[in-house]
Amino acid sequence: KISYKQSKELLKKDGVFVTAILETAGDVHEVMFGGKKVLSGAAPERFEDMVLISDMEEEGYLRAVVDRVFDFDDIVEAHEYVDTGRKVGSVVIRVCDDDLYQMDDSDW
Repeated sequence: KISYKQSKELLKKDGVFVTAILETAGDVHEVMFGGKKVLSGAAPERFEDMVLISDMEEEGYLRAVVDRVFDFDDIVEAHEYVDTGRKVGSVVIRVCDDDLYQMDDSDW
């Protein structure tokens, strides 16, 4: 969780800052005129990649890190928690009450 501007001094001369999104107009300005390389943007979603990720999780190579689970009725509280910047891992929103899909925090 570091901005481009914060990372600029940490990058080596030929270093590249990689991020999913540039968060501020200042970051965009720095990228355009700052002289450092930046890779940004979302990757395309491909079925093959999803299968690979699923297989890796099933084989124990990946593990989901879930910080907290909130019921859909508590979505405002979930957003407030995420906005604190203190979460470690994902925040999951439980959207159905069907017993088939019921999980508690210990299932993660």
